[in-house]
Amino acid sequence: MKTRRDKMEIIKDLLCNAVEGISYKWCRVESHNKKNIPDCKYLSELLTFEDGKMTVSDCSGEEACATKEVSHKDVFRAWDKFKNDYNRHYQDAINGHDDAITADVFFQLVVLDDVIFG
Repeated sequence: MKTRRDKMEIIKDLLCNAVEGISYKWCRVESHNKKNIPDCKYLSELLTFEDGKMTVSDCSGEEACATKEVSHKDVFRAWDKFKNDYNRHYQDAINGHDDAITADVFFQLVVLDDVIFG
């Protein structure tokens, strides 16, 4: 019998798939404070730490790339919206059926507070 995954494990997986995968098409990590968080092994898990922050650029528009700082607060705000407003993707994530699209939807909620692409 397959058990549901832990919330933090799911979030780490979604961020890994987004930061190292599909989201590079519309978003780039410009800077981060990973070196200030000794327990953080991978950039993709940085936002799961209370003091973790990264500056990302949204280069999807026609204008110059806009930058935004995101933190763990954005991740947990996005989790609530993901769970409540994007339940199909949320169910895929908690049941281990997530893919690049699921991760990108979640990361768009982290960075943009909405799903703009896809």
